[in-house]
Amino acid sequence: MKKHLSVLALHLRAMGWRLPLVLLGMAAVDAAGYFWCVQRGGMTFTGSTGGFSLLLLLAFAAGVLGCQMLLCFCFGSNSRFGYTLRRLRISERQVFIWSFVCALLCFLIVWCVQVICAAGLMLLYQRSAGYTSGAQGVFVDFYRNDVLHGLLPLADGFVLGRNIAFLLLLAASTAYLQQRQHRKVKKFPFWCIATAPGVLRLLPIGYSNSSSGGVVGAVAALFFAALFVMLALAQAHDGLEGLTDELD
Repeated sequence: MKKHLSVLALHLRAMGWRLPLVLLGMAAVDAAGYFWCVQRGGMTFTGSTGGFSLLLLLAFAAGVLGCQMLLCFCFGSNSRFGYTLRRLRISERQVFIWSFVCALLCFLIVWCVQVICAAGLMLLYQRSAGYTSGAQGVFVDFYRNDVLHGLLPLADGFVLGRNIAFLLLLAASTAYLQQRQHRKVKKFPFWCIATAPGVLRLLPIGYSNSSSGGVVGAVAALFFAALFVMLALAQAHDGLEGLTDELD
């Protein structure tokens, strides 16, 4: 049990300053884009395909990719965290589970922060436009915009289930990348990174086609998440290779 707690503490320390840095950067891009493009440039925010919502999507993409890369490379073979993992001599299957849980938590936080930023900027936009209708008006605009509806589907259960599947896919691919990094695998699997752009490409969804799009997206995300899990568990060692790595 002590080894499991050590692995969990190691992952939490790895998130340490990295996750707040990603969140601050994403929020700064959102705020700067709003004041530059909407307040000064007159870019639209509302509507089915509001221009500023695309900038929100790009900022969210940068946050997701930044979180994924930071979590992966902090467990490289030459890193302090990767060295500690090899010294623990714990099963890689168990390490993968904790990596999956921590990555899922990180991506959930990134997602929630982006939703909060989008809702706050939407409320600010309504006040500046002179038609403030409170939280209810913000939620209505979230339904009208494809990107915002994909971020926060509210009562749309199909899209909500799809978003949960997207989070599982991002966590599984990141945990698999972490496993390859601290196993000293030289060939970097760029195809794993494609999961994040794929998720973000499918994120915008209209309310009219939310049922079909939500089901298809959820099934595809769960399939690839299961694929990453099977690859990670199949390639994992039983915990005895840590000593061998040190002797090499």
